Amino acid sequence: NGDKKLLSLINEGLIKTINDGTFEQLRRKWLASLPEYYSSSQIIFSITLIAATLFLAFSIAWLWRGSLHKMVKLRTAELLEANRHLAQEMIERRHAEDSLRRHAAEMADLYDRAPVGYHSLDAEGIFVRINDTELNWLGYSREEILWRKKFKDLLTPDSTIAFEQSFLDFKENGWVKDLEFDMVRKDGSLLPVLLSATIIRGDTGGYFINRSTVYDITERRRTELALRQREAELREAQRLAQVGSWEWDPNQDVIYWSEERYRIAGIEPAPLTSQSLDQFYTKDSLERLIPMMRNSLVTGEYYEDELETINVDGTTGWVHIRGEARRDINGNIIGLRGTVQNITER
Repeated sequence: NGDKKLLSLINEGLIKTINDGTFEQLRRKWLASLPEYYSSSQIIFSITLIAATLFLAFSIAWLWRGSLHKMVKLRTAELLEANRHLAQEMIERRHAEDSLRRHAAEMADLYDRAPVGYHSLDAEGIFVRINDTELNWLGYSREEILWRKKFKDLLTPDSTIAFEQSFLDFKENGWVKDLEFDMVRKDGSLLPVLLSATIIRGDTGGYFINRSTVYDITERRRTELALRQREAELREAQRLAQVGSWEWDPNQDVIYWSEERYRIAGIEPAPLTSQSLDQFYTKDSLERLIPMMRNSLVTGEYYEDELETINVDGTTGWVHIRGEARRDINGNIIGLRGTVQNITER
C-alpha cells in the first residue's frame, strides 16, 4: 500500500510538471547547456540512455526493496526461533541448576547429619572438615575445630601414641581400618571410637587430604566390659565350685577348656584334641567316656557320669562330668559341650 501511494505521488508530480510548463523550461535549459556539436540523434540517445539508466536504477531499487523486505522477514523469523530455543535452554539450564543445588544440599545434609562421624585431615593431621554429628559428639563448634586442632589434640595420651604410629603407616599405605581410639570431649569425658580412613592424593601422588569415618562404640565398650565382668564372675564361680567347662569341635578335633578345667587337671592352658583325653582319665573311665561322647554326637542325648582321673603327679582323683550336643541355628549337631566338677574330696 505504501509503494502504491508513493508511485501515485510521483505520477501526480510529473503530470503537474508537464502541464505547468516546468518540464519544458528544464528541457530548454538542459539543451542550451549542451555543446553545439551535439546532434539531435546524440541528444535523443543520451536522453534515452539516461531514462533507461533511471528506469534500471528504479527497478533495481524496487526489486532490492522487495528482497530486503523478505530478508528482514526471514531473519526476523530466524531470530524469533533462536530466541525461543534460547529461552527453552535457559529454562532447562535453570532446572538443571536447581536440581544440582538440591542434590548438593541433600549431599551436604547427608554428610552433616549422618549417623556416623566424618572428618578430613591435612598432611599435618589438622582438621579441615568435620560433620555436625562428630561435632555434637565432641561438644565443640566448627570454629573451634577447623584449622585449629589436630586429631591427636582430642585423644587420650595412650591413643595419641597409637595414632602417631598409625598415621605414619597411613600416609604410606593410603588406608587404615577399624582403629580404636579414645577421644576426649570438650567437657573432659571420653568418647571411644572406631576409625577407618582413606587418603586422597594430589597431582604429584603425595598426601593431599583424607576421608575418615568415625563410629561411636560407647555401647560396644559397655557390652564388652559387661561381658568381661560376667566372664570374670563365671571364672570365680567355677573356681569356688570347682567346676570347669569345656567344648569339643569334632570337625577340627579341638577341645576348649575353661581356666578352672585346666586347674582341675593341674596343667597350664595348652591346645587339646580328643586324643589328649587318655592323659587325664584312667583306662576304665576312658572306656566309659568315649562311647557316651560318640552317642551324644550322633543322637544328641545328654549324658553324665563320675569318672576317675589321673593327675600330673601320678595320683588319681574323681570328677562328675556332664555333656550335651551343641547345635547350629538349623538344629544340626556341630559338637559337644559340658562341665567337669572336682569331687575328689567328697
